[in-house]
Amino acid sequence: FETAIVKHGATVLVAYVDTSAASLGNQKHGISISRSTDHGKKFSKIISASGGSSLPNTTDGDKADPVLLVNKSTGHFFLLCNRFPEGPGFQVFRSTDDGATFTLHGSAVHQSNAEMDKPHAAIDNYSGTGNGNLYAAGVQVGTASGAPTRGIWFSRSTNGGSTWGTPLLLGNARDPGAPAGIVTEVFAPWVVVGPDHSVYVFWLDTSLGSVDDNPNARYYI
Repeated sequence: FETAIVKHGATVLVAYVDTSAASLGNQKHGISISRSTDHGKKFSKIISASGGSSLPNTTDGDKADPVLLVNKSTGHFFLLCNRFPEGPGFQVFRSTDDGATFTLHGSAVHQSNAEMDKPHAAIDNYSGTGNGNLYAAGVQVGTASGAPTRGIWFSRSTNGGSTWGTPLLLGNARDPGAPAGIVTEVFAPWVVVGPDHSVYVFWLDTSLGSVDDNPNARYYI
């Protein structure tokens, strides 16, 4: 579940959460990737969270919510995902060989004591100033002492994802201490780049009701 897809030339990548990994007791890898090099006619599983060729072994692992991007100028693919467990930023992996392999490349929307969830990202593939910039957003759901303000946070990379700027708070939860999923929450950001290099971030505002407890509540973008 939680699928992501991206295409560049004849190559198509599909990333997803591999539930079989959890059933095997895997506590560091949760994401698998399948790849096609013939426009999606045939796929092979090149990265398997349940064993074999997984994403690189890192201290923070790869858990869920994969996001796939491609820089159309360089052909580099990017994968952003949650840490395992959620932590102070999102894992950023990069492939420079047409999606065949990935290496750890950075940490997006990173801040101390944060528990970041629901990553989304976009890359500026339009010609001119800003081409190649990466933009990412997520929701800070942690409530531990010293955690940043609950809400939607955003960050930018101007060097291909190697480093990211200081995260910006775009929209904070009206009740910063409320558990995720209940009244007054903001959730699930979505990042888009326009042809004039403008960056847009949308998110779900459930301020008039609970996602989990009130199916008749009003939700806003």
